[in-house]
Amino acid sequence: MTINHSDSTGTSVTACDSYDWYVGNATSPITYTSSGVYTVTLTNSNGCDSLVSLDLTINNSDTVNTSATACDSYFWPANGTTLNDGGIYQVTLTNSVGCDSVVILDLTLNLSDTINDTITACDSYTWAVNSMTYTSSGNYSHTLTNASGCDSVINLNLTINNSFHDVDSENGCEGYLWSFNSQLYTQSGTYYDTLTTVNGCDSSMTLHLTLDSINTSVSQSGATLTALNTSSTATFQWLDCDNSFTPITGADSSSFTPAVNGNYAVLILDNGCADTSACYEVNNVGLEGGFALSSISVFPNPTTGDYQVDFGRAYNKVRITVTDLAGKVLEKHHLENSQSFNSTLDGPKGMYMIWIQTEYRKQQVFRIVKD
Repeated sequence: MTINHSDSTGTSVTACDSYDWYVGNATSPITYTSSGVYTVTLTNSNGCDSLVSLDLTINNSDTVNTSATACDSYFWPANGTTLNDGGIYQVTLTNSVGCDSVVILDLTLNLSDTINDTITACDSYTWAVNSMTYTSSGNYSHTLTNASGCDSVINLNLTINNSFHDVDSENGCEGYLWSFNSQLYTQSGTYYDTLTTVNGCDSSMTLHLTLDSINTSVSQSGATLTALNTSSTATFQWLDCDNSFTPITGADSSSFTPAVNGNYAVLILDNGCADTSACYEVNNVGLEGGFALSSISVFPNPTTGDYQVDFGRAYNKVRITVTDLAGKVLEKHHLENSQSFNSTLDGPKGMYMIWIQTEYRKQQVFRIVKD
């Protein structure tokens, strides 16, 4: 008789999440998902029981879900990479029991922003971003936090233009034209004005103005006119009012005795100012001893050149001198036993003076116009 023996075998296994145990010649495994000691009885080659045991340890894999919010980019320590876009990322690691550890990252990336601002201001500029006041041109920056919690960098390109202010003290005449604003002032005083310069800033000026007046009073004694201005710095120029205020050659003193009847004024210059008097009529030139040659006449007047002098009576001796307004002698005639005289003005158009003197040394001056 032969005695056969049963046998037993055992094995220990560690697995992750589950374990497929193939026992004997089985083609399909037994799947275990938890730790434990498992036994299966088989028949050995002697036909006796063969006890097979499994000491199974099941360790679990794990999944870690994380979320992060960052600005511009995010460094993920799980895999040591820098991420530049938001999204879902996954990496598989090994946990402490040797199984897979899946790490999932839900990443939100917000963006920082940069704002560039260009400002031109006068004298100074207070930046609302940081409440700072700047008085110099330059580039300035300030960092804030935007709505998403990221940096917001604001750059300021600042140009500071300066306003202008000046004070001017001037002495003027009865009318002073201020070049700053092209205004005419006729009274002394302090004046202010503000204009805008080419750079858009205020340009202000203060004018302290003193106006000097000129005494243009004139006294008249007979045919002599005398300016009453006694200033030591005054200069005088007498004018012919009847001839568009033409200056009279040589008439540059304070007193003036005209050579012919007419209306006259004096131009006075003093300390850079100028003013002209009223016109004064002189109608007694050529009167001597209270007698004038009232019977003499000159005609036609105006004339185109030819003219005639009618003495009104016969004179033994008559002297006739023709001059221009400057006193230049153009003609001289000496007549005897004459009652009239005919001649021609050969000069250009204008006014001429005819001086007539008789043997009685009485003299009369006539103005004649050639047109």
